[in-house]
Amino acid sequence: MRRPLAFLALLATGCVDDSEAKSPTEDPPAEDTAPAEAEPEDTDTSPPADTGPPEDSGAPEDSGAPPVPPPAVVSLAIDDALAHEDGGETARFRLVLDAAQEADLDVPLTLGGSASPDDDFILMLDGAPIASSVTIPTGATEVTLVLVPLPSATMEPTETVTLTVTPTELLLAADGADIATARIVEHGPSNGSTYYVAADGDDAASGDAVTPFATIAHAVSVLRAGDTLFIRDGVHTNSNYVAEHGETGDSGIRHGVLAKIDTSGEPGNWIRIAAEPDGNEARPVLRFDGSGGLQVGAGVSHIIIEGLEVEGHNAEITYDQAMDHRWSKENYYIGRGIFTWGPADHIVVRDNVVHHTPGSGIRFNSSDYILVEDNVVSNTTWWSSSAESGVVIATAQSIDTEEVVKILYSGNTVYNNWNLLEFCLSEFEGSDEDAYGNCDHYTGGIIDGQGLYVTRNNDTYAHGRMRFENNIAFNNGFGGVVYHKTDRGELANNLVFMNGAYPGISNYSGLTLNTANDVVIVNNVVWSRDDNDYGVKENGPTSDVITGHNYVVGRTQLLDETVDVVVDYADAPALGDLFSNAVDIEALRPDPHGTGSGIAPADVDGLLTDLGLDFALRPSASPLVDAGTTDRAPNADRRGVVRPQGSAVDVGPYEVEQE
Repeated sequence: MRRPLAFLALLATGCVDDSEAKSPTEDPPAEDTAPAEAEPEDTDTSPPADTGPPEDSGAPEDSGAPPVPPPAVVSLAIDDALAHEDGGETARFRLVLDAAQEADLDVPLTLGGSASPDDDFILMLDGAPIASSVTIPTGATEVTLVLVPLPSATMEPTETVTLTVTPTELLLAADGADIATARIVEHGPSNGSTYYVAADGDDAASGDAVTPFATIAHAVSVLRAGDTLFIRDGVHTNSNYVAEHGETGDSGIRHGVLAKIDTSGEPGNWIRIAAEPDGNEARPVLRFDGSGGLQVGAGVSHIIIEGLEVEGHNAEITYDQAMDHRWSKENYYIGRGIFTWGPADHIVVRDNVVHHTPGSGIRFNSSDYILVEDNVVSNTTWWSSSAESGVVIATAQSIDTEEVVKILYSGNTVYNNWNLLEFCLSEFEGSDEDAYGNCDHYTGGIIDGQGLYVTRNNDTYAHGRMRFENNIAFNNGFGGVVYHKTDRGELANNLVFMNGAYPGISNYSGLTLNTANDVVIVNNVVWSRDDNDYGVKENGPTSDVITGHNYVVGRTQLLDETVDVVVDYADAPALGDLFSNAVDIEALRPDPHGTGSGIAPADVDGLLTDLGLDFALRPSASPLVDAGTTDRAPNADRRGVVRPQGSAVDVGPYEVEQE
């Protein structure tokens, strides 16, 4: 049989198996001497017998397509989870493959979180911005993504950036390693020395982790710009602190502040004073019986205070003791938690618990660029005769001409802050004039003891805006939120619930404006204490007030009922239909004398705690869910849940999470 030349060439290379080919040494076949006998034709027309499927030779079928490689497995990790807007310190994500690939691999990413791309940050790879995917080059096993915060003058809450790996046919995410979150904070880093304080330390020691200082007062005196002070768990007190102050409350009542911060940080190099990150839920307790817990000194700036518990002596003071000292105002009866008389600027107070201080829990006078975030302030101002409130901004002073939000109070919980004494102003001592400030003769009653209070800023704060967002204020003495003699404000997504626990003779315990101009009020829930109570009140001249998408139970002024919802107290829905666990607390009013059927001030807190109030919205809370506006709404709720989750922003400080 003749073969084509091409076939013979392949045969010579061994690329073809020819069973008919003969060895060169094999004898040639004999010549045919006669034609072969012809086989008879097959005349059988029946179907062939079924012999079953052909045998499997074991060789794979050749489809002509290259084999599909198994999917690559990628892990998303985070090396530096914190980006600092001041100073531009970046956060870093890493994408790590289980093995290098023979071709470039595209990794699709989904970007989420409360921070806005291009406004708050840029995500970069090798110096170039990226958007929705990253390419891992051939032969590489990992790449690093850099989150660069973008600075702005606007004071913002802590924001988040979340990356999620999106699987494809060629890519799988490792279990538990498909998502990572970084945070962006307003302040700068603290890259200097780190010191420690412990209750059993020694102020003569070096202050390092092994030999910590003993007192916070000494420790803050050695701090310089960029330094960090970690305070260990335990009870830390002011100098000369005593637990007992005599039956009449006259012993040891002139002590000073627990610690005063007189050294500033710098832009991009802040001083940080914080609880040691030891992994447990306990906080170091700063307990004082003097003029206060932590005071920020005059001219100080760029300070962070976070993670502490600051405790005063309200529970030990009696009404009779406080009355006897209403005019003399010794430190024991007026001490404040975290405070400054200013001037001060660029101060962050975050995640602190401040309670039972006779004066204000957190107070800033003559300040600018202030962030008060995620604190709990409770049971303060009971025995002060200085007209104080739980959280206060007073006589603010702008340090530049920026017209943005520079003072922000976000995500705080403020409750049980009452004035049980009337305001005593020294110039009226001995007078019988019926005037505010003459606590012995004024007939107007108590009008202080607010939850969140902004006051007397019109004449001092020439530039900038103030903003309250995602706060909860309940069972405070007078109003939940009071915006007084202050212009350029924003009140968004707050809950003001059944305040007016000790309101004197007034009946406007919700949200009050007095001599305020250019104020925006949106997405708030305001719930009056009873059917005679004002939820929203105009208690003095106002102008340029914009409202919308507020939900108010009770009497009201100021609001535009074409864009706000106002419900009569008697027609309000059941609290359990709206909130996870909320009940009527109208009866939880303090009796400063603690006699008869009244509740002693020190007992109200326990009763309130036992209720386990939880104001998170139920998904079925139709008057509030998807009923807000995105205009001026914070990007996330008080837990960090991004807004909106549904078709619109929810009203109040919580957003209902949706799949």
